[in-house]
Amino acid sequence: MLRSIFSQALRTDTLSRIPQLYTDLSQAIVTDLGLGDLLKLALYAPSLTNASIRSYYIRPPYVSSWMTPAGASVLLPDQAALELLMRQATTLSTTAVVRHDTKVDVQNGTASAGLDGLAANRLNYAGYGTHITPADRQDYGASVVIDMTSEQDANALASLLDILGLSTATVTVAPDTNALSDYRVILGYDYEACFQPEDLSH
Repeated sequence: MLRSIFSQALRTDTLSRIPQLYTDLSQAIVTDLGLGDLLKLALYAPSLTNASIRSYYIRPPYVSSWMTPAGASVLLPDQAALELLMRQATTLSTTAVVRHDTKVDVQNGTASAGLDGLAANRLNYAGYGTHITPADRQDYGASVVIDMTSEQDANALASLLDILGLSTATVTVAPDTNALSDYRVILGYDYEACFQPEDLSH
């Protein structure tokens, strides 16, 4: 949801309306950020993408299920594990930076609407920058990955395929120094859109 709101804010004039939005929402939202703080942070927003947002999930082993004497199901926090998670969330990841520099064109080669957006979000969760473009047709039975980098990196390609779950994808090498992206992914009917975001490394 936060990624979608961020993307929508960048596509509209939301950033220019921050003072008004701050006034409108200040009664409903409690924050220690003042309007001046938000305006300073807003200057960085246009240079960020969905890939800049890292996501963390509070789940086992960070919490464990417990039933209260009154019969309520609650989650008990593991303080040490949560502190470690917070350190990870607030520490710059060199892996995330490298992936953020990798750009992927995502195309939907099927008649199933929305697959490109789901795949792009999946890549964003893993730290890749994405751009959705139209496919040349919608009858791809199997997905295709085109490696447009000048120097092919087998490990980087394997990581991309693993993140998208494209074990059956056809890989084509087509170096293009003029390409704006490093890879192009054309989704076929073999693409499984469901995934567990918490399983993707940042």
